[in-house]
Amino acid sequence: MDVKPNPIPKELWAWIKLRLMAAGFPTWKPLAEKYQYTTAAFSITRCYAFPNIEKIIAGTLGMTPQALFPNRYMADGKPVGRNYPREMRLTERKKICNGKDEGEIRHEDQG
Repeated sequence: MDVKPNPIPKELWAWIKLRLMAAGFPTWKPLAEKYQYTTAAFSITRCYAFPNIEKIIAGTLGMTPQALFPNRYMADGKPVGRNYPREMRLTERKKICNGKDEGEIRHEDQG
């Protein structure tokens, strides 16, 4: 499973940061501390879809994530690329991290 960049335009990113400064968050640090995320999580949101962080940013600005990041959401409000269950995503991630799938592991144990 490849994570594909989905950047938002620089102008929109600058507008978001300007509005966050007006809302009392001059940097990512106070916002990250408030919601117990890292500052890096907020920074990577410009180039990669991160629905939880997008929801925090949009909520801080009094908007919905779908209105603020329209290229990252489908018409029904679900994030693009998240159309399969979480368990399946985690299973796929484990395969990638381990470099093997369960079938290969079982086969090696038998031989």
